[in-house]
Amino acid sequence: MKGKSQGPGAGLPFWKVEAAGNDFVLLDQRTQAGPRLTVPMVHYLLDRHRGIGGDGLLLLRSSASGVTVEYRNADGNPAEFCGNGARCVAAHLMGDDAGPIRFHVMKIPVEARRTEAGVAVRVGPVEVRDMPDLSRLRPRPAALVRVGVDHWIVPVGDVNSLDVTGLGQALRHHPWPGLKGANVTFVEKRRAEVRVRTYERGVEGEPLSCGSGAVAAAHWALAGEPGPIGVLTHGGDLLRVWRDEDQQYWLEGPTRVCFTGVWPLEARVRVLASETGSASKRG
Repeated sequence: MKGKSQGPGAGLPFWKVEAAGNDFVLLDQRTQAGPRLTVPMVHYLLDRHRGIGGDGLLLLRSSASGVTVEYRNADGNPAEFCGNGARCVAAHLMGDDAGPIRFHVMKIPVEARRTEAGVAVRVGPVEVRDMPDLSRLRPRPAALVRVGVDHWIVPVGDVNSLDVTGLGQALRHHPWPGLKGANVTFVEKRRAEVRVRTYERGVEGEPLSCGSGAVAAAHWALAGEPGPIGVLTHGGDLLRVWRDEDQQYWLEGPTRVCFTGVWPLEARVRVLASETGSASKRG
């Protein structure tokens, strides 16, 4: 049943959630429709100084096929997938239940269940894309892996010594994957695990972890083996990735609700006013 829109004086209920340090604002609008979220409004909401703050936005709605999740990056624009975001949504939907449950993040079907290590989601198959000749780049990517979104995989000797922002920016904007560019995931391969750091498209910086990047790095490191393999994130959390007998990848790790609240929609008025003012000046 379609819910009623919230009035101009109402607030926007939210959950601030995180998965291995990758933090999100979650809006559950399955039973009550909220305001239209413009790109500037989402960017404002996710601003760590003026809004709630987060790496991304998870917007839950009901559809004929079940629960669907619209995902937005910190810059306010949509992205095709988010692995850690999917785990936060799964934890929210399951509550105290163990699952399994199914839903969609954008167009990607996800299955989820609770485990001893937290929440595991099945994110589907991985696609290794063709690459141009990048032999002149240093450090040089070893692969371009798609886990809903594209990741350049860059092997390095020590991820902790990297200037992730400086090295990641140029490759992130390389035109080969398309106009949106790609994420850049640096991978230090060890005997029993990989250590990763990601420069994330749309965040335009480095989050404490990246779920799709963890899966992409694990796929490259496993080299055809099913795993599991541990993935140590920049924030210090250990994720686990494996491929099941149906060739589907799973991502497992911790999730947490940080706090809940109501975001006053007066903030939306300020954003819309600034948009109008900017448009007037351009005119």
